[in-house]
Amino acid sequence: MRLRFPVPLAAGLALCLAPTWAHATWSVTAADTKTKTVAIATATCVSQSVFAHAPFKGLPDIQAVVVPGVGVAAAQAQSDPTRGDQALIREQLRVGAAPADIVRTLHAKGGAIAERQFGVVDVQGRAAGFSGDAIPMAAATRQGRAGDGRFAYAVQGNTLRSEAVVADAARAFEMSRGGLADRVLAALYAGDLAGGDRRCSCETAPLPKGPCARRNALIAYLIVARPQDQAGPDGQPAYAVSIYVTDENTLASESVDPVETLRSRFRAQGMAGGTPN
Repeated sequence: MRLRFPVPLAAGLALCLAPTWAHATWSVTAADTKTKTVAIATATCVSQSVFAHAPFKGLPDIQAVVVPGVGVAAAQAQSDPTRGDQALIREQLRVGAAPADIVRTLHAKGGAIAERQFGVVDVQGRAAGFSGDAIPMAAATRQGRAGDGRFAYAVQGNTLRSEAVVADAARAFEMSRGGLADRVLAALYAGDLAGGDRRCSCETAPLPKGPCARRNALIAYLIVARPQDQAGPDGQPAYAVSIYVTDENTLASESVDPVETLRSRFRAQGMAGGTPN
């Protein structure tokens, strides 16, 4: 379910004063209604250096909402530096609110909603997306089901080369014959092939440190959470899969395209027997 709401002029003017920490571009949120596993994958043309002096450790910290066994969401475009949007989504998922109702609640908050984008999915198979009227173009959202209804997904993107990024990602998720993680990665990769983030290329700064055939992002990550996944001993989430690729941690032997490197690291983890699907 894709929702759009008009934004009052006063709220729109207030957006000019709001801080922007990260413009996440295309993301895939999904849930397996059978195993209750949830996943999120994202790619963006934001350098990890942006987070060096920010109160966030990286893109997942300001964008992802993961509630194991319940649901998952992406809060992107102009991210909320207070994490208020993330907190609201997390709490609403925990009490069983439908994704469409969560999006309506977010809109009712007002504020910078015109420059925000959301994709919310729960393990009941419900999904909703929202794109504010002022987010960077091209932008789109799409939701659906796949695998005879077993998998629910929401794909959303802004600052895209074209809306084909979201359309191709959704198609890849539906056409994939793999499990949840495979489908999410297939969708992210399809968006990459369709052009990804329009701000990135092999010629844009920071310049790639190795051979570059395609680079439509600087950061890409994948999180997969099973119902039993809880916080680890350090208080941080201990997810079944958590792979974070940036322009700063990419090795010389890896692709400068973070989506390609994400896929490679995922395959390596799977070969080591550590990848659920």
